[in-house]
Amino acid sequence: MISALTPINIKYSSERIKLGIKRKVLIVNNIEGRKYYKILKKQGLVKIKFLPKEIQNPQTIWVYNDRVAIVLVSEEHPIIFLIENYLILLFLFK
Repeated sequence: MISALTPINIKYSSERIKLGIKRKVLIVNNIEGRKYYKILKKQGLVKIKFLPKEIQNPQTIWVYNDRVAIVLVSEEHPIIFLIENYLILLFLFK
């Protein structure tokens, strides 16, 4: 699962860090999730939390500025849903 997002994540993260954009990530609490945590932790400007162990979905959620990205992880076809809404920014940073 991790390898499916690595090229996307590297390009996205380098641009995000250059622009000073902070990122919040929710990760599944399993072996794969903990591996992904180690990768993310090295990037900087990221706050990471694990989901409760009862939740085992192959997805991650990125929150940054006025956007929420829901990433469905798959080796063949990773899919990212991007929600862009100024109200999200207002809600998160009251």
